[in-house]
Amino acid sequence: MRHSPRKNDDGSEPTAPAVRPRSSFFTPQLDPDQQRFRLFDSLATLLRKAGDARPLMMIVDDLHWADPSSLAFLGFLARDLRDARVLAVGTYRDADLETDHPLVRLPHSVHRLSLRGLSREETGALITATTGRDPGPTVAETTHRRTGGNPFYIREIARLLDGSGEEIPATVREAVRARLAKLSGATVQVLSAASVAGLEFEAGVIAHLIGAEPAGVRSLLDEAVAARIVVEKQRLVGRYAFVHALVRETLSEELGSAERADLNGRIGEAIEAVTPPNSESRLAELAHHFLNGRPEDRPKALEYSTRAGESALRQLLYADAVGHFARALDVSEDEDRRLALLVTLGDAAVRAGEWPRATEAFMTAADLARRLGRRQGTRVETGYPFEH
Repeated sequence: MRHSPRKNDDGSEPTAPAVRPRSSFFTPQLDPDQQRFRLFDSLATLLRKAGDARPLMMIVDDLHWADPSSLAFLGFLARDLRDARVLAVGTYRDADLETDHPLVRLPHSVHRLSLRGLSREETGALITATTGRDPGPTVAETTHRRTGGNPFYIREIARLLDGSGEEIPATVREAVRARLAKLSGATVQVLSAASVAGLEFEAGVIAHLIGAEPAGVRSLLDEAVAARIVVEKQRLVGRYAFVHALVRETLSEELGSAERADLNGRIGEAIEAVTPPNSESRLAELAHHFLNGRPEDRPKALEYSTRAGESALRQLLYADAVGHFARALDVSEDEDRRLALLVTLGDAAVRAGEWPRATEAFMTAADLARRLGRRQGTRVETGYPFEH
């Protein structure tokens, strides 16, 4: 979100909202719901004050990938900012949502707009804007019929057919593959590894992964940038992003499951190598890669999932913490460790308001405690008793 200062109508400077750290978010006397409400209310107040100074539009893209805590805050905003000079716009793929997804349960006051494909005339205009040439009615009609007006697919075809005379691919993935085939083999190798790293990735991590110099990897990625396969996010740190999720998915699908697992494990090791030991900024990312890695990566998957859950709790991201602890439980084999994780998972679920999941975790923990022969009143970390 970017707020561009502009003078008020009377020539004075607009008043910018003050952002002050508030330790009271974490006041022990407040229960988890009160802590989260105070945090959400403070963030909403910040946006409201920004809108008072100048009408504000906030755009959030790809909400279908948003974490649970971000979606919970979005729902809070939808109810709290009805009379504020703030317009929040979110985009998501409705086809990717389950019936119980939080986006489906947003308040009725949220206005929903389904976007359809471009018309034939709009398809022709987009081809012209992409290639700089009028495609003519036949090409525009064929492209529109084949793509259904999908803008990403239209641009891919336009770039593919620009001066090549090739036939229009049958699917968007075929169009992506055809464009990737025009790149050098070394660049495709880098992009394949990057597709496992994520929608955004760092040249330094990929360089460590494939045993190359970062400068050499950035040079290869320059070719992909020129071909509009990836875009540069921050040149100084060598951060890049795929232009669209379908490009990344197409590259990843070309890899076998064993190769993807090996790459995930090695990417996790590469991130470890370039990240300060006590940093919490990449715990969730490390957990993801080791969870999807090789069998020998299970201990690290357990370690980072647990640490990511603990970090999420400290940030009041309770729903995220539930997910991390549940995944840690999936790879934990030691029963004492499982008992501690079950209690911590139940505690996080209580804080997240997921009562059925909390009950299930605590009941499973109680059964396991009895099976392990725990004495009456034994407490595990968070202070919940298990009776023998």
